[in-house]
Amino acid sequence: MEPMGRLNRPGKDTRSKEFQAQGFLGFRLAIMAYLGDKFEWKLYPRDARIRARIHQYMNWHHQNTRRITMALFAPVMRPDLKISPEQTKQWMKEIAQTLQSIERWLNENPWLCGPAPTVADLSCSLARGSQATIPQKAHRKSL
Repeated sequence: MEPMGRLNRPGKDTRSKEFQAQGFLGFRLAIMAYLGDKFEWKLYPRDARIRARIHQYMNWHHQNTRRITMALFAPVMRPDLKISPEQTKQWMKEIAQTLQSIERWLNENPWLCGPAPTVADLSCSLARGSQATIPQKAHRKSL
């Protein structure tokens, strides 16, 4: 376990700023898939079509939903990451498109990947939850 109580990725120095800046997102998604298989979670069903949608969302999530968090959260809570104002502004422009993509997926099904919740929905709700914790006043001040 690392200091924040999360699992370490084998062979990786989690104290490095590079690793901390990248976060645990990719590892978190991989470990959820592994645990889903190992323990036959209902949130990671065996149906190949649903799994394909889960994997599609999880891969998409890493470069899309995460940017919302980076645009809103990092400038306020992680100034050590030294994200340029230009990069933050670019990510801010992408927020509406990202949320529209999620809405489009939810218009097709009650949940992101089908008729029941999956690890993709869990991942999405965790990302959205972290974004909701930033006071709007602090967010505006940081830009």
